[in-house]
Amino acid sequence: MLSPAPHHDEPARLQAVRRLELVGTAPEARFDRIVRLAAAALGTPMSMVSIVDADRQWFKARVGLEACETPRSVSFCAHAILEPSGRFVVADAALDPRFADNPLVTDGPLLRSYAGQVVHDPAGNPIGALAVADLEPREFTDEQLAVLADLAAIVEREIEAVDRDVTLRAVQRLERSKHALLDTFTEGLVLHAVSGEIVEWNSAAERVLGLSGDELGGRTSIDPRWRCVREDGSDWTGDTHPAMVTLATGKPVHDQLMGVHRPQGDLAWLRVNSQPIFEDGVLTGVFAAFQDITAEITFERRSRAMADRLTAAIEAGGVGTALLDGDGRITFVNSALASILDADSVRLKGSLLADFFQRADPVHRQLDEVAAGLRQSIAADVCLLDDDRLAVASAPGMPATTDARWIRLNLSQLPDIDDPGAMLAQITDVTVRRHLEADIARSEELARVCLDVLEQGVIFASPTLGMLRVNPAALRLLGYEADGVLPDWEADAWVFLDADLRELPADDYPTIRAVETGIAVRDEVYWVRRKDGDFLRVRLSCMPFGWTDELVCAFTDITAYTRPGDARPERVFQGSVPSGL
Repeated sequence: MLSPAPHHDEPARLQAVRRLELVGTAPEARFDRIVRLAAAALGTPMSMVSIVDADRQWFKARVGLEACETPRSVSFCAHAILEPSGRFVVADAALDPRFADNPLVTDGPLLRSYAGQVVHDPAGNPIGALAVADLEPREFTDEQLAVLADLAAIVEREIEAVDRDVTLRAVQRLERSKHALLDTFTEGLVLHAVSGEIVEWNSAAERVLGLSGDELGGRTSIDPRWRCVREDGSDWTGDTHPAMVTLATGKPVHDQLMGVHRPQGDLAWLRVNSQPIFEDGVLTGVFAAFQDITAEITFERRSRAMADRLTAAIEAGGVGTALLDGDGRITFVNSALASILDADSVRLKGSLLADFFQRADPVHRQLDEVAAGLRQSIAADVCLLDDDRLAVASAPGMPATTDARWIRLNLSQLPDIDDPGAMLAQITDVTVRRHLEADIARSEELARVCLDVLEQGVIFASPTLGMLRVNPAALRLLGYEADGVLPDWEADAWVFLDADLRELPADDYPTIRAVETGIAVRDEVYWVRRKDGDFLRVRLSCMPFGWTDELVCAFTDITAYTRPGDARPERVFQGSVPSGL
C-alpha cells in the first residue's frame, strides 16, 4: 500500500481546513443532498464529501458508509488532493499497486472502484474531495465525471458559504474583543468620524465625562454643552479641541490639559490626546483619549500653595536659608541670609556660597566630599571672609582676624527630584557666642517643621539601618500613634496591592525596586495596608540617595479620590494587629 504524500503546500492547506471548522461537525442537509445526487447520478452505492485533515479524513457527508472518518494513510481522497487536474479515478483498486493491500479494499467496505473530484476553499486550497465508490470494478464515463465535477462545484459554493460564516463569526468575535479591550482601559476613549461626531466610545468615557451612551453618541466637540475651560479658567472653544485640531490638520495632539464641566456641575480636569486615523492615505476619523487627573491637579495646586506658604515662612524667619545647585551656586536666598552675609540678594543668586568662607576653613574639604558623594550633609561653624576681602581670595592657612564673623552652616543634599545634587543650606550668625544655642535650636526646629508640617507622609529608610525618619503625617496615614514605631524594613511586614487589588510580590515593592535599581519610583498608585487592617490608597514616590542604600518615600492619601464603583480591598483581619505590621 502506498500512503499518500503530503501536499506541496501542506501548512497552508491544513490552515485552510482548520479555518473552516468542518472536521468533527455534525451532518448538514446541504451536503447530504449533494452526496445523494452524486451516488444516484453515477450509479454507485457509496458517495462522500471528505475533508482531509493532518492525520485523518472526515466525511462531512456520506452515503453507503458507516464510518464517519478513516486514517489519512488509507484515504483515496488524500491521493485525489495531490492531482493537478483535480480529478482522481481508480478503475480497479485490487489491481492498482497503490491500493491492492489497502484495508478499505481488503477488509471493508471492500472498495474496488473510485472517482473523486477535488474541492477547494475560496482561496484555492485543496481541502478534500467529492467522491463516489463502487464494490465492483468499473470505468467511469466522461459524462459521469463531468457530473461529478459539477456537483463538486456546488460543494465549493457551500464551502464558500461556510467560509463567509466563519469570517462573520471571526469579525463578531473581534468586535466583542475590541469592546471588551476598550472597556478595560481606565482612560476614556472616543472615536470621532470625519464629521466630528462621536461614533464609538468605551465605558470609561461615560464614567469620566459623567454622560450616558445616549448623551455621548453623535455629540461633537463644538457642542456648547461641554463648557470646557483652559488651565487659566478661560473658555476653550470647541473648534480648537484636540480632536477638532487633528481633524483639521491630520496631525496628533498630545498632553492637552482641559477642564470639563460635567452635567453634575463639578469640574473635571482631563489630560487629552488625539490621534488621526488614516485608511489608504485618507483621514477617516480621530481617536481621542483622555484621563481624569482631577485629583492630581488638586494635589499639585495644594502642593504649590503649601510651597508658597513654606517659602513665605522661610522668608519671614530669622534663619538664613539658601538652595544650592549641584555646583554649590545659590539659586534661592532669603533676606535673612542676605543680611548675615551682608550682601545684596540679587548679587547672591548665582554666586558660590563657598566664596564667602575663609579659604583655610575645613568646610571647603567637607564641601568637596559632598560633591564627591562621600557625605550627604555638613554641620559646622564656618569663618566668613572679612568685608574688604570678599573680592580677593585669601591665601590658604591665613588666620582669621580677631573681628572675624562666624556662622553655623547646616547643609544637606536634597532628594534627587529635579536638580541632581541640589542642597539646602541653613545659616545662622554665631559671632556672639551667647546666641549660639538659640540660633542652632531655631535652625534645627525650622528643619523639623519643614518636614513635619507636610500633609504628605514622608519616610526615610534603609535596608541596613531600618526606619531613619518618619514624619507625623506618615504615622497618622498608616494608623499609628504620634509616638508609634513603623515595622522594620522586612518585606513581609508590608502589604501592597496594585490597582486590580493583586498583592505585589516582595521584589516588586516600590521601596525594593528603588533601592535595587537606584532609579526613582515616581507617582505610582497602590493600596497599602494600615496598622488596623484597613487599606489606604496612596500616590507614592521613592527616591534613592545615589550610591547609598537609603531612600525617601513620600506618599499622599488619595483614597477619597477613588471613583465610585472602583474595586476597593476589604479589611483583611479583625481584632489584634497581625505580626509584622
